[in-house]
Amino acid sequence: MAVAPLANGTGAISGVVLDAQSRQPVPGTAVQLTMNGRPLATISRQLTDTKGRFVFTLLPASTSFGLSAGRAGYADGKYGDRETGGEGRQIALADGQWIQDLEIDLIRPGSISGTITDERGEPVIRAYVRVLAEVWIGGHQHLIAGPWVQTDDRGVYRVSGLGQGRYVIYVPSMHSTVPTEMTVPPVPAGSLNDPAIFAASNAAAVARSANAATAMDDSADVRLVLDTYVTPPPRTTRVEVYPTIYYPGGTSPADAQPVTLASGEERRNVDIPLRVVPAYRITGRLNGPPAAYSQLLLKLIPVGSENVSGGASASAIVASNGQFAFLDVPAGQYTIEGTRRSFELTVQPSDVGFVRRFPTPPGFVFAQGMGGSVGSLWPNGVQFFVGTSDDEDLIVHQRVDVSADVANLVVDLRPTITVRGRFVTPPDAPPAPFGPIVQAQPADGSASLSMLMSGVLGRQAQSPTFTIKGLLPGRYVLRTLGPNRVKSIMWNGKDYTAAPIDTTNGQDLDDIVITFTTERTQISGTVTPSGGGPKPALVVAFPVERELWTDYGLSPNRLVTATVSTANAYTIGALPAGRYLLIALDATKSDAWRDPSFLASVAGQATAVSIDWGEKKTQDLQMRVIR
Repeated sequence: MAVAPLANGTGAISGVVLDAQSRQPVPGTAVQLTMNGRPLATISRQLTDTKGRFVFTLLPASTSFGLSAGRAGYADGKYGDRETGGEGRQIALADGQWIQDLEIDLIRPGSISGTITDERGEPVIRAYVRVLAEVWIGGHQHLIAGPWVQTDDRGVYRVSGLGQGRYVIYVPSMHSTVPTEMTVPPVPAGSLNDPAIFAASNAAAVARSANAATAMDDSADVRLVLDTYVTPPPRTTRVEVYPTIYYPGGTSPADAQPVTLASGEERRNVDIPLRVVPAYRITGRLNGPPAAYSQLLLKLIPVGSENVSGGASASAIVASNGQFAFLDVPAGQYTIEGTRRSFELTVQPSDVGFVRRFPTPPGFVFAQGMGGSVGSLWPNGVQFFVGTSDDEDLIVHQRVDVSADVANLVVDLRPTITVRGRFVTPPDAPPAPFGPIVQAQPADGSASLSMLMSGVLGRQAQSPTFTIKGLLPGRYVLRTLGPNRVKSIMWNGKDYTAAPIDTTNGQDLDDIVITFTTERTQISGTVTPSGGGPKPALVVAFPVERELWTDYGLSPNRLVTATVSTANAYTIGALPAGRYLLIALDATKSDAWRDPSFLASVAGQATAVSIDWGEKKTQDLQMRVIR
């Protein structure tokens, strides 16, 4: 991060770092001071003393100081986290002013623990356990993949690093099959990042997994891999299997009982008993060109679990003759999905700086792709990863019901949808080092639709056109990466700048026109607190049109928040031209705006504002007390 230059001034900022639960000082905490979001050139960081205190002196006047703090055993904190839902609050400092007694809360991450037992009540060792977090995306609630652990020799698991929220706990079960014909091909260095040899690296991962695993030959053609998830019980007169189990004992996310976790809480005894159910097999072949299905990974996904990472019940690699087999499949309704791309949304644990990838079935590897954070969705930050292979024109997507063995199933390879368009860039636009890149984001946040893009950051050359391949039937919003803002997105005479495009008819979309602008908008002002009531924390700007309160994808562009500074000032500088409603919220409602029903309940108290491109407006607000 770039360092902000510092001219000596006469101001000072001081305060104390506190344990959010005990309200006791936290000594030895690293506190960092920033200005305009950047650390200062000289006095940017210090440790709190034995009473948790810190002080920064000789500061210049600024309206955009920020404070953050970190210490082992706690989630990182910012000044104003408690009031702004994790976004932090800016500090306005005048010449000669000393702002005292600021408090930075540090929260000990929470945890969920319990015991996994089998049908005999015995502990299950090294079983995978994962949490799913309830998150609002695109105006809809979703279960997003969280951290995972394995049980110890007592069958006990403990998932740590969890923030306040509601979680679903489950024990995944997936059984993978690979053709016995597969051998280990040589894999050139860097294959996992090179799309040109994606298929070869995929085959290598399959073969290595099968050869290294505890596997058994189910027939002359298929090998069942056993070591990835919980081993099925011994085979008797009928085949049985442990299905995926959601706490307290259901087999689908709809049957799960969410665990509500308070800030810093340690929830114990969230026990999950496994049970055995009859299992069946599905055998069949793919109908399509061999080049499209060669060594393709198929996943068998229970209906209702399409958006759950790790929610598949079985996987299979297609043999060279198009044959495939799913083994050890519980009864139920499924979707057979086959694609060479991947998409994952994860909630990052609050006490680590990385996300471990969940164990994947043999044969599944991440090809070229990119990852990043999705803003304004979750206090701890939602991370995304998208991987894709080039020119995926055919995929598998077919329903199948299982109540007995399914034999000789014919599965058609289906064509995907392509979106093509062009850019209109203003003549005064500065030269850009890449792109622009266009993303097709699922409008309602459904991970099953994936997020595809027209290029990979750093590899996309300047081009007046774009192409996005591999879309499934569904509804998507288009977002761009690049230095210029989108002024309009037009197709067939209709404006899709905010509205989703619809591909449910399976037809390609051609000649979408994305027009950029170098003009900016800005709305700023002050918020008058309610007399004797709570202090303002956030200003929320949302569109007047109610249909835009949902289905805006992973990164809303017309639903924006701004923190209120210590001087009760706010600035919103990222809105497209349009008509908006503004409302100031206190700390107790700082997360509520993600729910469209909340927006409906406060729309009548909000202030209406219209803004055009290139326009700067001042709009002062009166704090509203929302019950």
